[in-house]
Amino acid sequence: PTKFPAGMFHICSGSYDIAAAFCSVKGVYTNKAPGGVSYRCSFRVTEAVYLIERMVDVLAQKLGMDKAEIRAKNFIRKEQFPYTSAFGFEYDSGDYHTALKKVLDAVDYKGLRAEQAAKRADPKSPTLMGIGLVTFTEVVGAGPSKMCDILGVGMFDSCEIRIHPTGSAIARMGTITQGQGHQTTYAQIIATELGIPSEVIQVEEGDTSTAPYGLGTYGSRSTPVAGAAIALAARKIHAKARKIAAHL
Repeated sequence: PTKFPAGMFHICSGSYDIAAAFCSVKGVYTNKAPGGVSYRCSFRVTEAVYLIERMVDVLAQKLGMDKAEIRAKNFIRKEQFPYTSAFGFEYDSGDYHTALKKVLDAVDYKGLRAEQAAKRADPKSPTLMGIGLVTFTEVVGAGPSKMCDILGVGMFDSCEIRIHPTGSAIARMGTITQGQGHQTTYAQIIATELGIPSEVIQVEEGDTSTAPYGLGTYGSRSTPVAGAAIALAARKIHAKARKIAAHL
């Protein structure tokens, strides 16, 4: 019943404007990583990035194009957003060309290419210089339910915010911090939406007797999903406060 029969591998079309694509995946369960691989997959992007980026590198070699040039040539353009990929994912926003340019400028990409060419032309050079370049779009958040589910379980989060007469607030969440700093992030979201100091906002997580429904902390989802729930809840409070204030 899941909407993702191939997991989140659907992101394998990456950051590129690929008009047609087909993906077939075989899953193998094992407690031994093959070939000396010493890292776990991230459930959503590791293998997909390797596939698409290796393909783009090979294409660049065959066409005699620079790796950066071929990526920029095939990126989804800024004016195409919101963009629906060949696999049905909707990318809400992005400016990949600007991001790539900033990275290339920051590392002096042209200078690196010149240094590489000089070393390769020098038969006495003690080093063989290579330049790796990877660009990818990652699926994170695991939500909302209209886009993601696991075996029919809605992948959304909730938030309950209460404002005390003293002006302080408490926010109850369905996530749980593992050291990410939820207290700081969540309090800042509420402070931005309501205009109260983050120092007077208490964030409560992990109490099953008071916490609203939430699917938990994993997959880089706490801020995108739970944070969005916080913002929406805070905006409802803000709208209600304005109505009350209008009659004072």
